[in-house]
Amino acid sequence: MSGRWARPPASASARGYGPEHQRQRAALKPVVDSGRAMCAEVICLEQSRRIEPGTPWDLAHTPERDSYRGPAHKRCNQNEASRRGGVTSGAEAKRRAALKRRPPEAHPGLLPPEGSS
Repeated sequence: MSGRWARPPASASARGYGPEHQRQRAALKPVVDSGRAMCAEVICLEQSRRIEPGTPWDLAHTPERDSYRGPAHKRCNQNEASRRGGVTSGAEAKRRAALKRRPPEAHPGLLPPEGSS
C-alpha cells in the first residue's frame, strides 16, 4: 500500500458516460462490429481510420463534451482526452514518466577528459 490517500473515482455519469452515452454506444456497436465504423477523432493514430471489428473503441465526445463525434479507436480517443486535458488528463502518466527520466550519460564513444585514465 502506498500510504497515499486516493480520491474515490468519479461516477460514470459525472465523467460523461451516463445513460445517454450508453444508449449512443449501444446504437453504434452493430456498426463497429460489422467493420463499417471510421475513427471520428480529428487526429487518428492508427494506420487506417477504419475500426476493425473486435478492437477496443470508445464513443468520442466533442471538445465541449455536450455531444458525441462518433466511434473512435480507444488509443485515439485517449490521446485526444490527454491532449485536451480532460478529467483523465494524463497528468499522472506525465508525472510517472518524469520520474523515469535518466540523467544524461557520457556517450560511450567519447574519449575521457584529458588527465583521467
